[in-house]
Order: sequence, then structure tokens, then C-alpha cells
Amino acid sequence: IGETADPIRSDSGFHLVYLQDKRGGEQIVSQTEVRHILIKPSEIMTDDQAKQLVIDIRARIEAGEDFGELAKEFSEDIGSAQEGGSLGWSSPGQMVPEFEKTMAATEIDEISEPVHSQFGWHVLEVTGRREQDMTELAIRNKANEYLHGRKYQEELDAWLRKIRDEAFVDIK
Repeated sequence: IGETADPIRSDSGFHLVYLQDKRGGEQIVSQTEVRHILIKPSEIMTDDQAKQLVIDIRARIEAGEDFGELAKEFSEDIGSAQEGGSLGWSSPGQMVPEFEKTMAATEIDEISEPVHSQFGWHVLEVTGRREQDMTELAIRNKANEYLHGRKYQEELDAWLRKIRDEAFVDIK
């Protein structure tokens, strides 16, 4: 922005290009690093019992027990339990609304109050926040979607041609 490019020659003459502004180029996203412990109500454990277990786990963490170890022992989120409950960095819109609201309200290195979502009862710890430039990732994703869509259409066209070529109509 604010720079002039070297002269460019075209059929209609020479041109000087001045970059005055960029539109929609940069995508800076606020990300939160979080870990959680999930307790799911089941036929064996009622919703109230699941909530009480989360309250008890939270009290143990507040008393000094290791969040990661308790996540490995109790969390029913098979994707994160063995990672100490870590969900890594998340961008807005990646988590369910109740979870995101609690993440936003919880300070770094603090333990949240129990929160209920469609998955069950959670207790979470926010371990970091950052502003991340997602511009390159957004461009890659857009290119990937375009190429995937193009490949899909090519495969669909080839399949339709094959079906038509194999079709046999007997007119009597």
C-alpha cells in the first residue's frame, strides 16, 4: 500500500500502477487455545450426576491436581483425552456456542465453571490467546475447494459419459 510499481508496457502505452488500498485480503482471527474434560450423561450416569462429577473434578484441579492427568482419567472426549484434554487452537465458529461463550469469559490459565453443551458437561482451561493471520490458509482453502470442485465435475462428467456409452436401448 502506498507504493508505485515499475512502469508497465502494454499495447496502449506505458502505465504506472499505484497501490492505494487492499480489499478483503487479510484475515486476522482471534484464536483461543483450550483444553477440556467432558463427562457425558448416559444410562448409567444421569445428567445431574455428570454435572456433579464435573464440579468434583473442577474442585480437584483448583486444589492443585494436574488438569492433563485428570483429563486422561475422566474425559470422555476420545479425541482429546489422551492429549491431556487439549483441543489446540480454535477459531471463532469451530466450537458449539455454549463452549465458545465460556472460552471467551474464561481468563488465561483459569478453570471455567461447569458448562453444559449438546455433548455433555465440560470444565475447561484456557491456556492461551493469539491473533492469527489466516490469509494464506484462507487462500489455500479457496484454491483447494476450487480444485476439488473442478475434479468432482470432471469425474461426474466422465461417469455420465461411461453410463451413456454402456446404455443399450432396443427399439422394436
